[in-house]
Amino acid sequence: MLRAMTTTLIIVLSVAVAAALTWVVRRREIAAADRPTRCAHVLDTVFKDGSGNIADTVLLSRLMEYRDECIGDAAYADQARRLMLNIGQPDSARAFIDDAERHHAFASDELKAQRAWVDLAAAHIAWTDGNEARANELLASAVSAANELRAKWPEWSPPYRILEEAGRAAWKSSTTDQSLDYLQLERRVRGRVLSGAFVRDLGDAEAQAYTFVLLLVGMLALCAGVSGLLDMREMTRMSTSLIASATPGYVELKGVLRQRPGSSGVIGPHSHAQGVWYQLERRSGLRGASTSYEQSAETFLMRDASGDAIVEPHGMTVHTRHTTSTSGGRGVGSTRRTIERMLEDGDDVYVLGELVVSISPGGATERRLRVAEDGRQLLVSTFGEEQLAFLARLWIWSGAIAFVLALVVLAWAYHQRFQVIVMPGLLR
Repeated sequence: MLRAMTTTLIIVLSVAVAAALTWVVRRREIAAADRPTRCAHVLDTVFKDGSGNIADTVLLSRLMEYRDECIGDAAYADQARRLMLNIGQPDSARAFIDDAERHHAFASDELKAQRAWVDLAAAHIAWTDGNEARANELLASAVSAANELRAKWPEWSPPYRILEEAGRAAWKSSTTDQSLDYLQLERRVRGRVLSGAFVRDLGDAEAQAYTFVLLLVGMLALCAGVSGLLDMREMTRMSTSLIASATPGYVELKGVLRQRPGSSGVIGPHSHAQGVWYQLERRSGLRGASTSYEQSAETFLMRDASGDAIVEPHGMTVHTRHTTSTSGGRGVGSTRRTIERMLEDGDDVYVLGELVVSISPGGATERRLRVAEDGRQLLVSTFGEEQLAFLARLWIWSGAIAFVLALVVLAWAYHQRFQVIVMPGLLR
């Protein structure tokens, strides 16, 4: 039963479930990772260590040795186009891209981006040759294509790279909007949460961390909701008994707290008030990270019109109106907080607990209230049954809402990350 589980076990269970499902997401991340293209080995061979010191014409010549084999490979065709533009051959690049199109190397929008790069390079050459009209025409074509792609695929990098290059070139024309920072614009797009871009732009480790945290919060919320449900169930299924006539076992009682005869009660170490029970909670360290508890162990009485029962406070759950606290701190982020909870003589209380009846050799009947052997709580509350029921309903609804929200957010994030197509093909 959940009642018999300690808080530590509940946390361990929640962490275990969250970790297991995070592992599932990790497997999905691995399955969704980009696979090497069929000509990846060619690119690795041509651009091996030291290729930065080799002329682009030599690198292009090496690539062209594999043209027949790899013309239909998008990564290969993209790299060949880059080298052709680097050495000032936009016409050759355009013809190569046309050939790659016939071999179905690119998706349609990838093809549009490839041709925009070619137009941009051709515009630069036309401008250098003094053909301003042709340069403006080609530049306008490249910018128009990039803007169309940016509108259709807001998270795809190539359109922003094209627009950024068009805007900062020495031969830039009024066709481009010089007031825009396209790199900043791309960063803003990738930071959008509601559009799902934020989720899709997370790294593998970040995605797993968010998954774990959401699952852990959801599991803890579910446990809180179930705990509230059990509290409500215990209160609603039981009727209030009188102490003298109550059947031994788990009971619901209402009465008044009293000191035992001959006892002087307890003194609250913080408030110095007199009562029948206290608990002192001390929080210290960075943001209250260290917490210690101290509470009285002296028994006390619960009394109603029919008789008395001795309350054994070990493991008791208390809801009380008598709470005092003080706070202080030394240094940034360091806090010290003391919270004292008390039960006082004369408090009206609502009690759930296990009633044990024993008869002494002299014939006297002794009744005791304690934590149930099956783990059910000994609850002593200065708040009434209706107030406790309201608190239980609050836990139920809060836990249920938080759990459902966690599942909804996870389902939405999973859909956004693994189902939504946000950019075309391989050239990301």
